[in-house]
Amino acid sequence: MGEKVVFDTNVWVSILLKKALSQEFVPTIESGGITVYVSHQLLHELARILRYPKLQDVFRDAEVSEEAALAAVVRSTTLVRPRHVVREIEKDPPDNRALECALSSRARTVVSGDRHLLELEKFRGIRIVKPREFLEGIARNRANRSRPMAKGRGVVNLAGLLTEAKGAEMKKAVSETREASSQRLTRTNTRLG
Repeated sequence: MGEKVVFDTNVWVSILLKKALSQEFVPTIESGGITVYVSHQLLHELARILRYPKLQDVFRDAEVSEEAALAAVVRSTTLVRPRHVVREIEKDPPDNRALECALSSRARTVVSGDRHLLELEKFRGIRIVKPREFLEGIARNRANRSRPMAKGRGVVNLAGLLTEAKGAEMKKAVSETREASSQRLTRTNTRLG
């Protein structure tokens, strides 16, 4: 198991949509160089973002569904149930979900492009870094170890990552994420009502 990491939703969107970033992150994930953690809350936020009309057009052009993209993320991560409620970022409270996931998974790093998270730099011993800074740190660590990294499957773009997902796996992962989001919404509505 590699370094424990949490990717903010904006990083997942970038990995899914930008071939260059995908080519750098996917082999690192697949080789076990890092273990990426995610929570149902982060998956719910990612599902919401993937439904943006602008992104829907990109997925449609690539002939990939939102469900397939979400399933690819689920397959490449370890699900954790946050045991902590964080209220560190008041300007954009959903940003706290990444911190909650990191605390519960005992991750050493949160990778994000979000300015509210990046302004913290550290939170309870957890580094918060940009994707480029994270990748450069991984490269430095590899060079310092002077041993070759296990090869991933090489260049993997969104379509390649998604074609490996089996239909049943995708449906199950998306269904579980939607169910958890629905349960969370019901609990929230019950508390408010």
